[in-house]
Amino acid sequence: MPQTFGLTGLLIPYLAGPFYFASPEKAGNHRALTDIRESIKELKYYRTAVFVPAPGPDSEAARAIAAALASEAAGQDGVSTG
Repeated sequence: MPQTFGLTGLLIPYLAGPFYFASPEKAGNHRALTDIRESIKELKYYRTAVFVPAPGPDSEAARAIAAALASEAAGQDGVSTG
């Protein structure tokens, strides 16, 4: 499983603007299944908002991408992650 924290750490100097602050929020409760789901959501965000041809999305579009991924994850399987 890829370490998204390491990826985020490498990207912070480049994402200090719209992408980093619009990234999906994490619950931070450090439960295995929740961590896995949050990491997958974060990687989907990077793939959709960051690893795209220049100029990429603006702040508003980055927030919309994160919100869409959050609602997708919430309705994905109905299993509680908390």
